[in-house]
Amino acid sequence: MSTVTDEFPAYARTNNPADIARYEKEWAEGRFSLIKCEVWWRDHADVLESHGYQLRPRFRPNWKASWLGTDRIPAFCEDVIVLKKEKVIDATRTKDGKAVTIKRVQSGSDEIDISSLVSTPERLHDPRNHCVPLLDHFQDPNEPDIYYLVMPRLRAFDDPPFATLEEGLDFIRQMLEGLVYLHEQGIAHRDLAWGNILIDGTPLFPHGYHPSRQHLLPSGLEKARPLTRSDVGGVRYYMIDFGLSTAFEDPSVPRQVTGAMAQTEYVPELNDYLPYDPFPVDIFTLGHVFDARLFSKYWNFHPIFPLIEAMGSLEHRDRPTASQALKQFDELEGQISGRRRRWLLAPRKEERKAKIYRNISAFAREVSYLARTVFGRAKSL
Repeated sequence: MSTVTDEFPAYARTNNPADIARYEKEWAEGRFSLIKCEVWWRDHADVLESHGYQLRPRFRPNWKASWLGTDRIPAFCEDVIVLKKEKVIDATRTKDGKAVTIKRVQSGSDEIDISSLVSTPERLHDPRNHCVPLLDHFQDPNEPDIYYLVMPRLRAFDDPPFATLEEGLDFIRQMLEGLVYLHEQGIAHRDLAWGNILIDGTPLFPHGYHPSRQHLLPSGLEKARPLTRSDVGGVRYYMIDFGLSTAFEDPSVPRQVTGAMAQTEYVPELNDYLPYDPFPVDIFTLGHVFDARLFSKYWNFHPIFPLIEAMGSLEHRDRPTASQALKQFDELEGQISGRRRRWLLAPRKEERKAKIYRNISAFAREVSYLARTVFGRAKSL
């Protein structure tokens, strides 16, 4: 056994020979073996490598655990972290080190065509386009029924949590703008639930984060400490997963579909047999996101409740179109003062001590903002 001489922290090591022997034995017995979906990706790692994408050490052929022959404790090693999703894996683009996500789909899937459609150079230059950009796509040379879609690495849209009302309003605006754009292209998402809305966390995590344990740094050891959205001057949100989406290329064709699959638990008109218009479904599901992840969690979002109520109407004819929803949002947002926008969010479920601390912090932030504004104006005179 050799002692690791790198910067691996002391708390993640052991000086007990019995522990080291036990880790070696557990490895030999298969305790740390790849799970089924990881085996699949390992067996296809060479295909990805040939297209310029490298998987983490755990998922490469002939992987040997990094703790073997060292004093490292396996639980603290990056290559002990298992894959979270069966059909999605993280990777690094070898030409520039860019962190990406690779998704495998069946050849002929509508997701390939729709993802390609919204990722043309012209469409990617439209700032209203909030569809996740398709960086690359290719077919498996050995299994023609498998296709790979390569996208930027993203994370849950509300992780880290929103800090101010302004940050939440920016999210709402981006999503409504994105939905207007998507519907203008004749595309209905059909599953616009919270799990299919992500954020580019790159500016929030200047030191990066681990793809599976996203609260940690890439090493998987230390906690990743994010900046706030206000700190970095804004972020960008994206809609993902067009596996259930439908594109209507001919405007003369009735916009009707069937199908009851969706992440949102209750959408009134979903039906496997009776046709319905999928565009109002997008309004309903996005309104549910605003309600469940913002309005129901924080008191501050009360001013936009009329919009949420309209988007969540059980009768699809009573819901606004995407353009109407954006217009209504503009009107409601315009009535919110700057100070209210900058104030820290107030959770509906909050202990008294936390509330006092939050109010003090919010007051201090506001005083700092006003001071910067006043002195900034004075310097310009």
